[in-house]
Amino acid sequence: MLLYSIGTTVSVAQQPPSYVHSEHGTVVAVYTPPTSTGLVRGSYRVNTSTRVYEFAVRGEIPELVVGQAIDFRVQGDSVYLIASDGEEHRFRLLKVEQRPGGSSSNPDGTRNHMAASSPQTWDVKLGLAVLNKPTYLGSDRDVVTIGPPGSIVWHDTVSVDAEGLKVYWHQDNVRIGVGLTYDLGRKDSDQNGFFSSGDDRLKGMDEISPSAGFDVFTSDRVGPFAVTLSATRFDGKENKGTLANLDVGAPLQLTSQLTIFPHVSAVWANRNYMETFFGVTPTEASDSMFHQFTSDEGLRNLGGGVDVAYGFNEHWRVGGKLIVTRFEGDAAQSPLTLSDISTQLILGFIHHF
Repeated sequence: MLLYSIGTTVSVAQQPPSYVHSEHGTVVAVYTPPTSTGLVRGSYRVNTSTRVYEFAVRGEIPELVVGQAIDFRVQGDSVYLIASDGEEHRFRLLKVEQRPGGSSSNPDGTRNHMAASSPQTWDVKLGLAVLNKPTYLGSDRDVVTIGPPGSIVWHDTVSVDAEGLKVYWHQDNVRIGVGLTYDLGRKDSDQNGFFSSGDDRLKGMDEISPSAGFDVFTSDRVGPFAVTLSATRFDGKENKGTLANLDVGAPLQLTSQLTIFPHVSAVWANRNYMETFFGVTPTEASDSMFHQFTSDEGLRNLGGGVDVAYGFNEHWRVGGKLIVTRFEGDAAQSPLTLSDISTQLILGFIHHF
Protein backbone atom coordinates (compact mmCIF):
# COMPACT_ATOMS: atom_id res chain seq x y z
CA MET A 1 0.00 0.00 0.00
CA LEU A 2 2.97 2.30 0.18
CA LEU A 3 3.84 4.89 -2.38
CA TYR A 4 7.25 4.48 -3.91
CA SER A 5 9.55 6.71 -1.84
CA ILE A 6 11.21 9.72 -3.42
CA GLY A 7 14.32 11.01 -1.71
CA THR A 8 16.27 14.21 -2.04
CA THR A 9 17.45 14.81 -5.58
CA VAL A 10 21.22 14.44 -5.65
CA SER A 11 21.72 12.26 -8.71
CA VAL A 12 24.72 12.83 -10.88
CA ALA A 13 24.70 13.74 -14.55
CA GLN A 14 26.78 11.65 -16.87
CA GLN A 15 29.41 14.27 -17.82
CA PRO A 16 32.46 14.98 -15.60
CA PRO A 17 32.62 17.09 -13.57
CA SER A 18 28.98 17.13 -12.48
CA TYR A 19 27.24 19.49 -10.05
CA VAL A 20 23.68 18.68 -9.06
CA HIS A 21 22.03 20.94 -6.48
CA SER A 22 19.13 20.45 -4.08
CA GLU A 23 17.87 22.00 -0.88
CA HIS A 24 19.69 19.27 1.03
CA GLY A 25 23.07 19.82 -0.56
CA THR A 26 25.11 19.26 -3.69
CA VAL A 27 26.78 16.12 -4.98
CA VAL A 28 29.90 16.78 -7.03
CA ALA A 29 31.30 13.94 -9.12
CA VAL A 30 34.56 13.89 -11.05
CA TYR A 31 35.29 10.65 -12.86
CA THR A 32 36.73 9.17 -16.02
CA PRO A 33 34.42 8.23 -18.92
CA PRO A 34 32.57 4.92 -18.59
CA THR A 35 34.42 1.85 -19.77
CA SER A 36 33.05 -0.65 -22.26
CA THR A 37 31.58 -2.57 -19.32
CA GLY A 38 29.67 0.48 -18.09
CA LEU A 39 31.92 1.14 -15.10
CA VAL A 40 33.45 4.42 -14.02
CA ARG A 41 36.25 5.54 -11.73
CA GLY A 42 36.12 8.67 -9.66
CA SER A 43 36.04 10.68 -6.50
CA TYR A 44 33.01 12.44 -5.12
CA ARG A 45 32.05 15.22 -2.73
CA VAL A 46 28.82 16.02 -0.91
CA ASN A 47 28.45 19.75 -0.25
CA THR A 48 26.01 20.84 2.46
CA SER A 49 25.47 24.32 3.83
CA THR A 50 28.10 23.82 6.53
CA ARG A 51 30.48 21.04 5.44
CA VAL A 52 32.07 19.28 2.49
CA TYR A 53 32.28 15.48 2.69
CA GLU A 54 34.83 14.02 0.28
CA PHE A 55 34.70 10.32 -0.52
CA ALA A 56 36.13 8.01 -3.14
CA VAL A 57 36.42 4.41 -4.21
CA ARG A 58 39.66 2.58 -4.83
CA GLY A 59 38.94 0.91 -8.15
CA GLU A 60 35.79 0.77 -10.20
CA ILE A 61 32.18 1.30 -9.17
CA PRO A 62 28.99 0.69 -11.16
CA GLU A 63 27.78 3.81 -12.92
CA LEU A 64 24.29 2.80 -11.75
CA VAL A 65 25.17 3.60 -8.15
CA VAL A 66 26.01 7.21 -8.95
CA GLY A 67 23.33 7.85 -11.55
CA GLN A 68 20.54 6.62 -9.31
CA ALA A 69 21.60 8.22 -6.02
CA ILE A 70 18.70 10.20 -4.56
CA ASP A 71 19.99 10.90 -1.06
CA PHE A 72 23.00 10.46 1.19
CA ARG A 73 23.96 10.13 4.81
CA VAL A 74 27.23 10.22 6.75
CA GLN A 75 27.97 7.72 9.51
CA GLY A 76 31.32 7.32 11.19
CA ASP A 77 34.05 7.11 8.55
CA SER A 78 31.63 6.26 5.73
CA VAL A 79 29.34 8.03 3.28
CA TYR A 80 26.22 6.15 2.14
CA LEU A 81 24.64 6.96 -1.22
CA ILE A 82 20.99 5.93 -1.11
CA ALA A 83 19.62 4.59 -4.40
CA SER A 84 16.08 5.14 -5.65
CA ASP A 85 15.00 1.71 -4.35
CA GLY A 86 16.24 2.51 -0.84
CA GLU A 87 19.42 0.42 -1.10
CA GLU A 88 22.52 2.00 0.42
CA HIS A 89 25.98 1.93 -1.13
CA ARG A 90 28.89 2.53 1.23
CA PHE A 91 31.95 4.64 0.38
CA ARG A 92 35.00 5.47 2.49
CA LEU A 93 34.97 9.02 3.85
CA LEU A 94 38.31 10.71 3.11
CA LYS A 95 37.90 14.20 4.49
CA VAL A 96 35.45 16.65 6.05
CA GLU A 97 36.00 20.35 5.36
CA GLN A 98 34.33 23.33 7.03
CA ARG A 99 32.51 25.62 4.60
CA PRO A 100 32.80 29.40 5.10
CA GLY A 101 30.23 30.63 7.61
CA GLY A 102 29.38 27.10 8.77
CA SER A 103 29.61 25.91 12.33
CA SER A 104 31.93 23.07 13.24
CA SER A 105 30.12 22.48 16.54
CA ASN A 106 27.23 20.23 17.38
CA PRO A 107 24.11 21.69 19.03
CA ASP A 108 25.51 20.67 22.44
CA GLY A 109 28.71 22.64 21.80
CA THR A 110 31.01 19.66 21.17
CA ARG A 111 33.37 19.74 18.22
CA ASN A 112 32.54 17.85 15.03
CA HIS A 113 35.15 15.36 13.84
CA MET A 114 35.24 13.23 10.72
CA ALA A 115 34.55 9.97 12.55
CA ALA A 116 31.93 11.49 14.81
CA SER A 117 29.22 12.12 12.20
CA SER A 118 26.07 10.31 13.27
CA PRO A 119 23.13 8.99 11.24
CA GLN A 120 19.76 10.69 11.30
CA THR A 121 17.80 9.44 14.32
CA TRP A 122 14.33 9.77 12.81
CA ASP A 123 13.22 9.68 9.18
CA VAL A 124 9.54 10.57 8.87
CA LYS A 125 7.46 10.52 5.66
CA LEU A 126 3.70 11.06 5.87
CA GLY A 127 1.06 11.74 3.25
CA LEU A 128 -2.33 10.95 1.81
CA ALA A 129 -3.28 8.53 -0.97
CA VAL A 130 -6.30 7.39 -2.96
CA LEU A 131 -6.47 3.62 -3.42
CA ASN A 132 -8.50 1.65 -5.98
CA LYS A 133 -8.61 -2.06 -5.02
CA PRO A 134 -10.81 -5.19 -5.41
CA THR A 135 -13.54 -5.60 -2.79
CA TYR A 136 -11.93 -8.94 -1.81
CA LEU A 137 -9.37 -11.44 -3.16
CA GLY A 138 -10.81 -12.68 -6.47
CA SER A 139 -13.51 -10.03 -6.80
CA ASP A 140 -14.43 -8.48 -10.14
CA ARG A 141 -15.55 -5.26 -8.43
CA ASP A 142 -13.39 -2.43 -7.13
CA VAL A 143 -13.73 0.06 -4.31
CA VAL A 144 -12.07 3.49 -4.01
CA THR A 145 -10.86 4.61 -0.59
CA ILE A 146 -8.43 7.05 1.06
CA GLY A 147 -5.53 6.05 3.28
CA PRO A 148 -2.23 7.12 4.85
CA PRO A 149 0.96 6.22 2.94
CA GLY A 150 4.36 6.92 4.42
CA SER A 151 6.79 5.54 6.98
CA ILE A 152 8.56 6.34 10.24
CA VAL A 153 12.12 5.01 10.56
CA TRP A 154 14.33 5.05 13.67
CA HIS A 155 18.12 4.78 13.27
CA ASP A 156 17.59 2.89 10.00
CA THR A 157 16.90 -0.27 12.01
CA VAL A 158 13.22 0.02 13.01
CA SER A 159 10.41 1.11 10.69
CA VAL A 160 6.62 1.48 10.86
CA ASP A 161 4.47 1.85 7.75
CA ALA A 162 1.11 0.78 6.36
CA GLU A 163 2.35 -2.82 6.15
CA GLY A 164 3.35 -3.08 9.82
CA LEU A 165 6.43 -2.96 12.06
CA LYS A 166 9.90 -4.10 10.92
CA VAL A 167 13.22 -4.52 12.71
CA TYR A 168 16.21 -5.20 10.51
CA TRP A 169 19.99 -5.36 10.13
CA HIS A 170 21.77 -4.31 6.98
CA GLN A 171 25.25 -4.14 5.56
CA ASP A 172 25.92 -2.75 2.09
CA ASN A 173 23.07 -4.11 -0.06
CA VAL A 174 22.08 -7.00 2.20
CA ARG A 175 19.12 -6.51 4.53
CA ILE A 176 17.75 -9.13 6.94
CA GLY A 177 14.88 -8.60 9.33
CA VAL A 178 11.70 -9.65 11.11
CA GLY A 179 8.40 -7.88 11.49
CA LEU A 180 4.81 -7.83 12.61
CA THR A 181 2.20 -7.41 9.89
CA TYR A 182 -1.53 -8.05 9.50
CA ASP A 183 -4.19 -9.49 7.21
CA LEU A 184 -7.48 -7.62 6.80
CA GLY A 185 -9.65 -10.72 6.75
CA ARG A 186 -12.94 -10.60 4.84
CA LYS A 187 -16.49 -9.40 5.59
CA ASP A 188 -19.72 -10.69 4.01
CA SER A 189 -20.86 -7.13 3.27
CA ASP A 190 -19.61 -4.18 1.25
CA GLN A 191 -16.66 -2.34 2.81
CA ASN A 192 -15.06 0.92 1.71
CA GLY A 193 -12.26 1.35 4.24
CA PHE A 194 -8.52 1.48 3.56
CA PHE A 195 -8.03 -1.33 6.09
CA SER A 196 -11.05 -3.50 5.28
CA SER A 197 -12.25 -6.01 2.68
CA GLY A 198 -15.71 -7.40 1.88
CA ASP A 199 -18.62 -7.76 -0.55
CA ASP A 200 -22.39 -8.27 -0.27
CA ARG A 201 -22.15 -11.24 -2.63
CA LEU A 202 -20.31 -13.14 0.15
CA LYS A 203 -23.53 -13.52 2.17
CA GLY A 204 -23.61 -17.05 3.56
CA MET A 205 -19.81 -17.35 3.61
CA ASP A 206 -18.14 -17.34 7.03
CA GLU A 207 -16.49 -14.03 7.83
CA ILE A 208 -12.70 -14.10 8.16
CA SER A 209 -11.45 -12.06 11.10
CA PRO A 210 -8.37 -9.83 10.80
CA SER A 211 -5.16 -11.48 11.94
CA ALA A 212 -1.69 -10.46 13.01
CA GLY A 213 1.22 -12.06 11.22
CA PHE A 214 4.91 -12.70 11.85
CA ASP A 215 7.20 -11.83 8.97
CA VAL A 216 10.82 -12.72 8.13
CA PHE A 217 12.55 -11.21 5.11
CA THR A 218 15.83 -10.64 3.34
CA SER A 219 16.80 -8.48 0.38
CA ASP A 220 19.88 -7.93 -1.74
CA ARG A 221 21.03 -6.25 -4.91
CA VAL A 222 21.79 -8.64 -7.82
CA GLY A 223 23.25 -6.58 -10.64
CA PRO A 224 20.67 -3.90 -11.48
CA PHE A 225 17.89 -5.83 -9.71
CA ALA A 226 16.58 -5.47 -6.16
CA VAL A 227 15.50 -8.93 -4.91
CA THR A 228 13.38 -9.54 -1.81
CA LEU A 229 12.34 -12.87 -0.26
CA SER A 230 9.83 -13.00 2.59
CA ALA A 231 7.69 -15.47 4.49
CA THR A 232 4.67 -14.55 6.62
CA ARG A 233 2.77 -16.69 9.13
CA PHE A 234 -0.78 -15.71 10.20
CA ASP A 235 -2.30 -17.35 13.26
CA GLY A 236 -5.73 -15.80 13.86
CA LYS A 237 -8.82 -17.67 15.05
CA GLU A 238 -10.25 -18.14 11.55
CA ASN A 239 -7.37 -16.61 9.66
CA LYS A 240 -4.47 -19.06 9.57
CA GLY A 241 -1.89 -19.71 6.92
CA THR A 242 1.56 -19.08 5.52
CA LEU A 243 2.63 -17.00 2.52
CA ALA A 244 6.01 -16.96 0.76
CA ASN A 245 6.75 -14.02 -1.51
CA LEU A 246 9.43 -13.27 -4.12
CA ASP A 247 9.80 -9.72 -5.47
CA VAL A 248 12.24 -8.59 -8.17
CA GLY A 249 12.52 -5.00 -9.37
CA ALA A 250 14.84 -2.68 -11.27
CA PRO A 251 14.79 0.99 -10.22
CA LEU A 252 15.36 3.46 -13.05
CA GLN A 253 16.27 7.13 -12.54
CA LEU A 254 14.88 8.82 -15.66
CA THR A 255 15.69 12.38 -14.56
CA SER A 256 17.03 14.02 -11.42
CA GLN A 257 13.43 14.19 -10.13
CA LEU A 258 11.62 11.30 -11.82
CA THR A 259 12.08 7.65 -10.84
CA ILE A 260 10.23 4.55 -12.00
CA PHE A 261 10.45 1.09 -10.46
CA PRO A 262 9.10 -1.80 -12.55
CA HIS A 263 8.79 -5.05 -10.59
CA VAL A 264 7.39 -8.59 -10.73
CA SER A 265 6.35 -10.95 -7.94
CA ALA A 266 5.18 -14.47 -7.13
CA VAL A 267 3.23 -15.59 -4.04
CA TRP A 268 2.94 -19.17 -2.74
CA ALA A 269 0.37 -20.09 -0.06
CA ASN A 270 -0.04 -23.17 2.12
CA ARG A 271 -3.25 -25.21 2.39
CA ASN A 272 -4.62 -23.42 5.47
CA TYR A 273 -4.41 -20.06 3.75
CA MET A 274 -5.89 -21.32 0.47
CA GLU A 275 -8.78 -23.07 2.24
CA THR A 276 -9.52 -19.93 4.26
CA PHE A 277 -9.69 -17.51 1.32
CA PHE A 278 -10.56 -19.71 -1.67
CA GLY A 279 -12.31 -22.79 -0.25
CA VAL A 280 -16.08 -23.25 0.14
CA THR A 281 -17.37 -25.71 2.77
CA PRO A 282 -20.60 -27.74 2.30
CA THR A 283 -22.38 -25.48 4.81
CA GLU A 284 -21.21 -22.34 3.04
CA ALA A 285 -22.25 -23.80 -0.33
CA SER A 286 -25.81 -24.36 0.94
CA ASP A 287 -26.03 -20.84 2.41
CA SER A 288 -24.34 -18.86 -0.38
CA MET A 289 -24.21 -18.47 -4.15
CA PHE A 290 -20.96 -20.48 -4.44
CA HIS A 291 -20.57 -24.24 -4.98
CA GLN A 292 -18.44 -26.42 -2.71
CA PHE A 293 -14.72 -26.23 -3.41
CA THR A 294 -11.61 -27.61 -1.71
CA SER A 295 -8.38 -25.67 -2.23
CA ASP A 296 -4.86 -27.00 -1.77
CA GLU A 297 -1.46 -25.37 -1.31
CA GLY A 298 0.36 -23.93 -4.30
CA LEU A 299 1.15 -20.83 -6.28
CA ARG A 300 -1.48 -18.22 -5.39
CA ASN A 301 -0.63 -15.54 -7.94
CA LEU A 302 1.90 -13.94 -10.24
CA GLY A 303 2.07 -10.18 -10.49
CA GLY A 304 3.77 -7.20 -11.96
CA GLY A 305 3.60 -3.47 -11.75
CA VAL A 306 5.37 -0.16 -11.73
CA ASP A 307 5.97 2.55 -9.14
CA VAL A 308 6.41 6.15 -10.29
CA ALA A 309 7.76 8.95 -8.11
CA TYR A 310 8.41 12.63 -8.75
CA GLY A 311 10.13 14.93 -6.26
CA PHE A 312 9.44 18.66 -6.35
CA ASN A 313 12.03 19.43 -3.66
CA GLU A 314 13.56 18.00 -0.52
CA HIS A 315 10.23 17.73 1.29
CA TRP A 316 7.41 17.22 -1.23
CA ARG A 317 6.91 14.40 -3.67
CA VAL A 318 4.01 12.76 -5.54
CA GLY A 319 3.80 9.20 -6.73
CA GLY A 320 1.72 6.31 -7.90
CA LYS A 321 1.72 2.54 -7.92
CA LEU A 322 0.02 0.16 -10.35
CA ILE A 323 -0.11 -3.56 -9.53
CA VAL A 324 -1.62 -6.21 -11.81
CA THR A 325 -2.13 -9.69 -10.34
CA ARG A 326 -3.08 -12.96 -12.06
CA PHE A 327 -4.42 -15.75 -9.86
CA GLU A 328 -3.02 -19.23 -10.50
CA GLY A 329 -3.90 -22.84 -9.65
CA ASP A 330 -6.69 -23.41 -7.14
CA ALA A 331 -6.92 -19.67 -6.51
CA ALA A 332 -7.97 -19.17 -10.14
CA GLN A 333 -10.34 -22.18 -10.16
CA SER A 334 -12.16 -21.25 -6.95
CA PRO A 335 -15.81 -20.21 -7.40
CA LEU A 336 -15.00 -17.20 -5.18
CA THR A 337 -12.63 -15.92 -7.86
CA LEU A 338 -14.88 -13.96 -10.21
CA SER A 339 -11.92 -12.44 -12.06
CA ASP A 340 -8.52 -14.04 -12.67
CA ILE A 341 -6.97 -10.58 -13.10
CA SER A 342 -6.82 -8.12 -10.23
CA THR A 343 -5.55 -4.53 -10.35
CA GLN A 344 -4.66 -2.00 -7.67
CA LEU A 345 -3.91 1.67 -8.27
CA ILE A 346 -2.54 4.12 -5.70
CA LEU A 347 -2.06 7.86 -6.25
CA GLY A 348 -0.96 10.32 -3.61
CA PHE A 349 1.63 12.63 -2.10
CA ILE A 350 4.19 12.42 0.70
CA HIS A 351 5.86 15.06 2.86
CA HIS A 352 9.38 14.21 4.03
CA PHE A 353 9.93 15.91 7.38
